[in-house]
Amino acid sequence: MLKKIKYHVLNEKFLYCLFLFLFCIMVNYSFDYIFKIIYALALFSILILLKDTLKYIYILFIVFLSVLGSLYFPIGQIFGSPSYNTVLSVFSTNYLEAKEFLFSIPVFYYLSSLLILILAGILLIKKDIILPLKGKKWLFIFAIATCLHGPIKSMFSGEGFHLYKTGLPPIKFMIDFYRSIEKFKKDHRKTIFALNNDTWGNVSSNPDYSNYILVIGESVRKDFMHTYGFQIKNTPFSDQAQGIFFKNYLSAASSTQMSLMNTLALRENDELQLHNNIISLANKAGFKTYWFSNQGSRGTDDTAMANFARKAQVRQFLKSGSWSVNYSGSDEKLLPFIESALNNEDSKPKLIIVHLMGSHPPVCKRTQDQFDVYFRSKDLSCYIQTIKNTDTVLKKITKIANEKKDKWSMMYFSDHGLALKMQNNLDSQLHHSNKYKQNFEVPMFIISSDATQRTEITAHRSAFSFLSLFSEWTGIKTEKIPENCHFLSNTVCKNQTSVMLWNQKTVDIKDLPSDPG
Repeated sequence: MLKKIKYHVLNEKFLYCLFLFLFCIMVNYSFDYIFKIIYALALFSILILLKDTLKYIYILFIVFLSVLGSLYFPIGQIFGSPSYNTVLSVFSTNYLEAKEFLFSIPVFYYLSSLLILILAGILLIKKDIILPLKGKKWLFIFAIATCLHGPIKSMFSGEGFHLYKTGLPPIKFMIDFYRSIEKFKKDHRKTIFALNNDTWGNVSSNPDYSNYILVIGESVRKDFMHTYGFQIKNTPFSDQAQGIFFKNYLSAASSTQMSLMNTLALRENDELQLHNNIISLANKAGFKTYWFSNQGSRGTDDTAMANFARKAQVRQFLKSGSWSVNYSGSDEKLLPFIESALNNEDSKPKLIIVHLMGSHPPVCKRTQDQFDVYFRSKDLSCYIQTIKNTDTVLKKITKIANEKKDKWSMMYFSDHGLALKMQNNLDSQLHHSNKYKQNFEVPMFIISSDATQRTEITAHRSAFSFLSLFSEWTGIKTEKIPENCHFLSNTVCKNQTSVMLWNQKTVDIKDLPSDPG
């Protein structure tokens, strides 16, 4: 009988340790750093020591880690470990986008979050189990050594002792999140400054056209467009359009805000000058400027893009304030504003910027669950349809422009691409990522009223050089914008293959793996 009780107690203690170790694995995994078993063992050691010596602190740690891990697990699997982009996305997201994002997360991720909470519940219910520990000193040394290995290594390499170099995921998570928030706050102050006067200096202009229309697409990877070789004919207008088509254009980053800030604003001495952007440049060049957006504006405390838009002489957001109330749907609702701008009798050349909702996930929301052709999964079918819908919008803008007597030119590019999840599966979906080439390989082309042939530019072009390309397109010149290459030709230009990851580090596109569709 005594043996039985002893066996039961030992078995219960073993199970408790097993549940605690599983909890440590799940918590570490939830933050999406490279998983290493040694860090799970280190966290396990810390919690075991706390349970043995500081029971109430142990309980607080279990509650804190379970809440943090369960909340971040779905986000981490999609956006990765905490980065500047994660914080930027949180602060730039409105109610509707947040709701759409939550509903687009695969159920499996929510179940994983639930598992973390269940494990925490078991640990708290069985909190009175006493674990007789031997070798506490060695557990303590192991935990401390694991936590401080990174900072000590950094110190000996001459970089100094920095706690943020630790590899233990919960600590690294909080440090990375704090550092990203501080960087965001610093950049947000710059964004507010973007409302102030520019420092472009002397600006001249010699435009070839009366109307320049810049259409910014959303979340389109070029390999899902028929005009770039996709098997389904979802770009009938672009397929037959005459103009300049860039075959190797790369977005600056793989999320809207990071990409467009680094595309539309001047970068000088590796610092973004948000007040020096294409709107302030066109204003200074004597253009009449317009910004029409199917993405949102929240007021004075807003995103960089919305603040750029406020510099436009005429602007219209189809969504503002509470987006759930003012959700306006189709990008075609922008067409009357574009027509009104083109009808405006003005001697000045015009720059009309059109920011689409395009193919922003969840894509089936964009099409009301409708699609012309089924391809592998409902989600991919909707995505293909959104690209076709954008192609239709471009066709209609062209039709409106052609009805006017003035010469016009229209540029289209997408802010970034998406990545496939669950490839070759009926549940294949597209989501934001910065891990693959296709997250940055986007469409870019220029068509005009006087184009008579289709020219393809196969040389790489980077959105980091967009202002130089924009200057060449519009004829707006300033000494701050480099003229070191002919971007509207097939000339090979220097430094055209860099892209920015979510941690704001740049890499060469050639070093990223492929994510074939």
